[in-house]
Amino acid sequence: MSTIIASNAFITLLKKDLSEGQYIRFEAESDDQRIIQTLSLVEQLYPDQVLMLCNRSHPKLQYVGSKCQYIFGFEKEEFQSFKVQDFFARIHTEDVGGTPSMF
Repeated sequence: MSTIIASNAFITLLKKDLSEGQYIRFEAESDDQRIIQTLSLVEQLYPDQVLMLCNRSHPKLQYVGSKCQYIFGFEKEEFQSFKVQDFFARIHTEDVGGTPSMF
């Protein structure tokens, strides 16, 4: 399977209607400043991790942790600009065809 097909399938999955009951419903925090402060604190507790904020629960707030460059090899500004296709384009070709597809 090509990375384009895989990334398009992933995008389609994310666009599914949430009213279908396949997702657990929850109320996301709405205080952006509090969310950022909490993530910054957690980053201090786990310095070898990269924290990212889920864009499904917080579509208007982006957050990628400060260790992004160290762990992923991309500056966080560049990483935040990635589209789904960009992530799939970085999968090695042998890894794409070598495992059963979930799409």
